[in-house]
Amino acid sequence: MRKMLMGLAILSVLAFAGRSEAASGTVSMNWDNCTGPVDKTGAGPGVYPLVVSVLGIDFLHKAYDVKVIYGNSSQGVPDAWQFDAGATACQGASQLVTTWTWGKSPPANASGCGDKMMQTSTPSLQVPDVNYVTQGYATSLMRLVLANTYPNGVTAINVATRYYLMAFAFDHTFSVDGATTPGSTCGGFIEPMCFKIANASVLDLTGVESWFDRSGGVVQASFNGSSACSAVPAKAKTWGQIKSQYRN
Repeated sequence: MRKMLMGLAILSVLAFAGRSEAASGTVSMNWDNCTGPVDKTGAGPGVYPLVVSVLGIDFLHKAYDVKVIYGNSSQGVPDAWQFDAGATACQGASQLVTTWTWGKSPPANASGCGDKMMQTSTPSLQVPDVNYVTQGYATSLMRLVLANTYPNGVTAINVATRYYLMAFAFDHTFSVDGATTPGSTCGGFIEPMCFKIANASVLDLTGVESWFDRSGGVVQASFNGSSACSAVPAKAKTWGQIKSQYRN
């Protein structure tokens, strides 16, 4: 009996340790596909997808969100990268497609990813947004946000699978290296740009938030060289803080 009780005690400790040490996975951001380059050289007009993925998550989940901040070395955004819906936007929101599953248009290459983060869970609700920063950073920077919730959650998880979180597909059909031509082209395409993950978190089936691990992943990507990245900050915010911005 004594040995049985000690055995049960050991098992309970191990079970508790397994739950407390659950891995949220390591987040990465790459151009073109899930394991593509972290610096992309502009090659003229076309679509440039920036893909965010996670590897190593080991618990079931029902929502996640990612926020990316970007700008140039002056913490500004040239016309070619103004994809918001504001009155001063050159590209406009229609030139940026935010995807959370491959197969949408324009698609990002899903190479390197084994499945979508939300898998086949239904129903789901996505809240994408692109706009200038309103708090916490220089307001001359822009932010990309996607919050994805699927309340029934996923029913299986594979810690060895790299999961596709989202892609931001920038359509630079109207971008040029030189100056902007009003109503025709958007200038400044060749300027070095930096993109940094400012927030990335996941909710388990009970609603507990966990941060994706950043230490072993790729949390910044650059366009036309990384020289702008020293000027663009990264600051994490919680799921609740992110959601509050949608209500403002």
